[in-house]
Amino acid sequence: MEVSKLEQESAHKLYVKGFKYIDITLKNVFHNYSISYEQYVILNLVDTEQLNTSDLAERLFETRSGVSRQLTSLNRSDLIEFKDAPGDRRFTDIKVTEQGYEVLKKARKKEIAMHKYMKKAVGVDNLQQYFEETMLIAQKLADFNDEYKKKERESHS
Repeated sequence: MEVSKLEQESAHKLYVKGFKYIDITLKNVFHNYSISYEQYVILNLVDTEQLNTSDLAERLFETRSGVSRQLTSLNRSDLIEFKDAPGDRRFTDIKVTEQGYEVLKKARKKEIAMHKYMKKAVGVDNLQQYFEETMLIAQKLADFNDEYKKKERESHS
């Protein structure tokens, strides 16, 4: 099956003008706080819920080692701390430090402003609907990627 020029251009635009610009925007927003967007999400999650590395990895669609690197970086920046869980030393609680909470408060305000601006710039009344539709596309791309990898492995067997 051959891919048409229009399909090829559309896929390229989706990546370059869609997902890539979202990534660039998020990096720019959180750069002022010396954290990545992923670290911001981790701070938010750790501030509101008691989660371990595996829980965070599942929520972020990331590997445990990737989350561990992010946690180590946040810990080195004194934004989180690790404490042995009471009653069971095999588990560690992850807590946002006072400094981490200050960064989180400022970053949350910036995120709210960013969402308001995005809503206006994108011209979507229901930003949640826009994100849900974007996530559907992202999920279809993830499914495609999984299927493509599977077929590639099978063709090399």
